[in-house]
Amino acid sequence: MRSIAAGLVSVAMLVAVSAVRSQDPAPTAAATPAVLPPVECVRGMREARLAWQAGDRQKAMADLDRAVEACPDHVDPLLERLELHRKLGDAAGVEADLALLRARLADPARVPPEAAFARAVSDPGANVDELELIRARLTADLAAAETPRRLRQLVVVEARLGRNEDARATLTRLLAVDPSPEVRWAAVRLDVALERWGDAIPELEALGGRSGTSSFSARLHLIHAYGAVGRTEDAMRTALALYGASGDLGSRFIREMVMQALLDAGWALHDRGDVEHAATVFRKVLEIDPDNTEARAVLELVYASPEARAAATAARDRALEREENPGIVLEEGARRLAVGDAAGAWDLLDRAARGLGDSELAWYDLGLAAVKLERWEAAAEAFGHAVRLDPTNPTSRLNLGTALARIGRCAEAVEVLEALLVDRPEAYQAHYWLGRCWAELGDAAKAAEAMERYQLARPRQ
Repeated sequence: MRSIAAGLVSVAMLVAVSAVRSQDPAPTAAATPAVLPPVECVRGMREARLAWQAGDRQKAMADLDRAVEACPDHVDPLLERLELHRKLGDAAGVEADLALLRARLADPARVPPEAAFARAVSDPGANVDELELIRARLTADLAAAETPRRLRQLVVVEARLGRNEDARATLTRLLAVDPSPEVRWAAVRLDVALERWGDAIPELEALGGRSGTSSFSARLHLIHAYGAVGRTEDAMRTALALYGASGDLGSRFIREMVMQALLDAGWALHDRGDVEHAATVFRKVLEIDPDNTEARAVLELVYASPEARAAATAARDRALEREENPGIVLEEGARRLAVGDAAGAWDLLDRAARGLGDSELAWYDLGLAAVKLERWEAAAEAFGHAVRLDPTNPTSRLNLGTALARIGRCAEAVEVLEALLVDRPEAYQAHYWLGRCWAELGDAAKAAEAMERYQLARPRQ
């Protein structure tokens, strides 16, 4: 089953807020403009890194001590030394540096911690204590002078700390001065994480009124959101409008996405206990797309009586044993996969994929079943066929790269995943598997860079 639920996360990566370009007001006395670190800071940090790489821990610490003393108004060398103390397991040194960091960040006369913020966001191992200190400083700065830059910085730090409610409140303030698409997407992402679909709808409606790919994505997610709040008619109206327009896009995959969005709306209605409207949505899916196996399966297996379900399953199993048409076998395998029975779908999908040969959908569904059953060799084979048949499907490409990485074919995985990121930079999961593969291939620098990109891009719950 192809779901758009994960698509919202990839499109609306919260850290993208920090990259939004806007003109802040001129700095005030309470928001002193940051300056570059003095030469002594830069030289001390560089020499410390070289010493650490050479295995000379004592010289590395001495170089950082010199940089911290030479640059009392900058937190960069202090953060470097704090990290080194952690690596060395020096608890006393960590506590001392945290106290010094707290004092420097609390002093309004010192340069605002631009570098500290950048480091906290880019460093996946940033300590909660550091982030809390930076949050306190940003909050103080905003009390003196509220600027979009500081608000964006605070959103990211609060998200890193898991303070989603606080981050959403900060985004509300930011939206008042910067209602850009990037900020709206960030607000949607947090609303979804907090299951506040009603709050997400106005932002999605605003995004859906624009032109381009972002508008299409917003309207897709609106279908799900409408279902989550019980607005059945709005969900179906939006889906029908998108489905009709998708003919101009010439993409079967686009139509599948629209139908999946409507299915998501049906499941959302089902989850809220609105059985009648949920069934209406699933029937509408089947009316628009008579071949939709998930909608048919839901209507048969969820909304039928237990006796009817058991009888239908037994009759279908008997017929499938004699069935020679791979298309019919594929339909039943896809139906079972859609309702979560990957084990029951496996043999059927394997028969269908090998019988049809050039059916991208058959190989795709077989790959999904393999992933759910953690049969990674089979997943690599299935998604390899699917990608050859449809090189534009990003989900197939990501799953292929993931499966190759899991079975140790890292050179091939790197090629697949890096090509995917060129076309789909929002596919943040690719960075994780690139990091794993680069580490296995012995390139520590590329592995670290990939993992840093993954930490920056991945959604925070």
